[in-house]
Amino acid sequence: MRIPSYLVKNHNGIYYFRYVIPKKDLYLFPKNSREFRRSLKTRSKPEAIKRARVYWVRMMDKKNQNLEQEISTWENELRQGSSLLEQLDHYEKSYQTTFDPSDYEEFIAHLSNYDVHCIELATKYRQSQANKDPLDKNTITASSVAINLSDIFVEYIKDKGSIEPKTSEGYTRHFNLFIRITNITTTQELSVLSVRRYKNILAELPPRVGQDKKFINKSIDSILEMEYPSKLAFKTMKENLVTVRSFLKWLSVQMYIETDLSGLS
Repeated sequence: MRIPSYLVKNHNGIYYFRYVIPKKDLYLFPKNSREFRRSLKTRSKPEAIKRARVYWVRMMDKKNQNLEQEISTWENELRQGSSLLEQLDHYEKSYQTTFDPSDYEEFIAHLSNYDVHCIELATKYRQSQANKDPLDKNTITASSVAINLSDIFVEYIKDKGSIEPKTSEGYTRHFNLFIRITNITTTQELSVLSVRRYKNILAELPPRVGQDKKFINKSIDSILEMEYPSKLAFKTMKENLVTVRSFLKWLSVQMYIETDLSGLS
């Protein structure tokens, strides 16, 4: 019996339903970053296939039966996000001129969770539209080229010269936590909003969030809803911030990004 592509099995032999959401359909599933995943709670392949088909039908229903309603909601959120992005762009230009981030920070501080969701949606839409048309070679700028942050971070580590493996591992651990919190992958997604999210959430996380088994496979939002006896030690949080601040400064100096975001972290 061939295993359907949407069926996966973990190291314990438990089957999961996994649906990777195509980029063109992301707006239909705003609560899922890139995939829909649910445990089928069985080690039996025939039973797993039977249970997984229920989820598959639901996913297709969501795409087909409720499409008009979803699109209407999406369009409203997109309009809200586009309006907020215009305001963010205004404050960013002001920051580049005055080097005073206070207005920008005040604007961000008053954003609701819904506002943030709309901004993220509008940002993804902007990027998808920008990728449709080839860029004129004479108009390429740092912000118009999306470069994988993980690849650049490897270059950043090499640029630091000879450092101890333990130190390099620490830098990498700090960087991975930054990516995990912000849920971004490219230079184009870096913004004042993403850096501010990182700084605010970092202080609320538990110790060993990247090493403790009970946290590793959970989303940051899920972890924040959990109860834990203590939060990251001040020293650990400072080490994380220093690494990210240094990396952001390096990105700006190397002209991978147009705006120096290091002062916000």
